[in-house]
Amino acid sequence: MKRNIKPHYLFLILVAIFVTLSFLCSNDALDINIQDTYFVVGYYQMLLLIAFYFAIISGIYGLIEKRKTTSIQLVRIHWVLSSITTLVPVSLLFDKNNFSLFNYFLPHCGIFHLIGILTFIFNIIYTLIKK
Repeated sequence: MKRNIKPHYLFLILVAIFVTLSFLCSNDALDINIQDTYFVVGYYQMLLLIAFYFAIISGIYGLIEKRKTTSIQLVRIHWVLSSITTLVPVSLLFDKNNFSLFNYFLPHCGIFHLIGILTFIFNIIYTLIKK
């Protein structure tokens, strides 16, 4: 018997992962230098923000699941693209000695995450149009 996981549960798994990671690395910080301004962002806040982002997506998918018109394949594509493109840069941030690898992967992950967001928007429009 094949069992399908509901779409919003996939994103709740990511919320649990990022909340757990935020508590595990609460003392680390990311330093960003933009022109004359120097920003310091804690990993705790950054990972909780990513978890909040996935919680919002999970809530939206939970609401549209009641209409029973969402495309499960598009949700899975969105989940795979979103999870890979956020977990790879976050995992590279923990390696302080190899920051050049982070700078190399970040634009590529951004492009694939943008494709995931477009898949999300297309799925929302598809759900609203189809009855």
